[in-house]
Amino acid sequence: MAVPLIPIAIGAGAAATYAAIELIRRRRAQPATQLVREAIDSVLSRYPAVPPGGRERNLYVVLLDRSVWREKAKFREKNPHYREENRKPFFYVGETGLKPERRFKRHKRNYQAGRGFVRDFGKRPLVGSASVSADQAKGMEKALARELQARDCGVWWG
Repeated sequence: MAVPLIPIAIGAGAAATYAAIELIRRRRAQPATQLVREAIDSVLSRYPAVPPGGRERNLYVVLLDRSVWREKAKFREKNPHYREENRKPFFYVGETGLKPERRFKRHKRNYQAGRGFVRDFGKRPLVGSASVSADQAKGMEKALARELQARDCGVWWG
């Protein structure tokens, strides 16, 4: 005998339904932008502030399409601890003297595109770019990438 479908938010079961929905919400992965903001804050807290008037660079993060995992063996090699079942996002981390949005457009136009991760798989630049000193930019780029990897994300940098 088939069990009839009953709306689950009726009567005494509503509290249990709402509790289950709340549990699902808490388990859902953090939005990519929030992950990046927290990672940038963590990295910036380990480096001194940019001196006024000094040369500045911008760290930037681009959200990559999930297909990068299937299509790029080099990406998989650089992220050996990534677990697909976690469904965490994929990122590209870079540093530039340009505004992050402008650098993203250059990637997409295949100008200074490097290996093409952003050109081929870049979805959008994320909020959370940070101005850093030119002397520290490369080290901070790697530190930010490693921080995102520590948060179980897939990352390409360099």
